[in-house]
Amino acid sequence: MVPEDKTKRFHVSTEPGMIQFDRVCAFIQNSYWGQDRKAEDIRVALENSLCFSAYFENEQVGFARVLTDRRYFAYLCDVIVFDEFQGRGFGKLLMKEVMNHKDLKSVRWAMLSTRDAHGLYEQSGFRLLQETEKFMELVQQP
Repeated sequence: MVPEDKTKRFHVSTEPGMIQFDRVCAFIQNSYWGQDRKAEDIRVALENSLCFSAYFENEQVGFARVLTDRRYFAYLCDVIVFDEFQGRGFGKLLMKEVMNHKDLKSVRWAMLSTRDAHGLYEQSGFRLLQETEKFMELVQQP
């Protein structure tokens, strides 16, 4: 966990120009969820999303992306804490900033998909779908 005094040196920016694209792209392409994504497709996705770049002091430690209409729906995805910063509480701090963002605080319904980080997201109020039979998906090949 990040000691309290270090949280003063942690900040999050939603400024698109602050994203270290090459680093974020490489992480996504090496993840279980993004291994088939092309760099140009990732760039387009980031340009059309609300992105959060997390920094400790002046070094980017994490990233998150949200697809949202800023009123009724938000989909949280591509949540990253770079390997060398994992286990230090930065994921919790990043999620706190995302959930408290002015454009997301009043969103009625938010979703995400994860294979292995349920505990992190439960701390932000997420839970497993209660009525899964209502949901459908369409998966198209690129």
